[in-house]
Amino acid sequence: MNQHRIGSVVVAEEDRAIGILTGGDVLQGIRKGRLDIKSTKVRDLMSKPIIQISDNSSADEALAIMRIRNVKKLPVTSEGRLVGIVTSNDIFRAASLIS
Repeated sequence: MNQHRIGSVVVAEEDRAIGILTGGDVLQGIRKGRLDIKSTKVRDLMSKPIIQISDNSSADEALAIMRIRNVKKLPVTSEGRLVGIVTSNDIFRAASLIS
């Protein structure tokens, strides 16, 4: 994540999102003293269960879920399979281009 300058990684098994690992998850692991980079598994740090949204949902629905669940990133699924991720910044950027 640091090398590619990204804030989160969706964790998937067979194209199905099962969790999300964020920079905050990693920092929390460090604070709790349970982060040994060589032996800690992603599944032990990731946020789960995952909060996700369908690719047919509106941007308004996505923002509502983000607000209610206090998250900034939502994995996007189509027929249960992971197809992308949308962030609050993505939506705000798109809205500013439309206005």
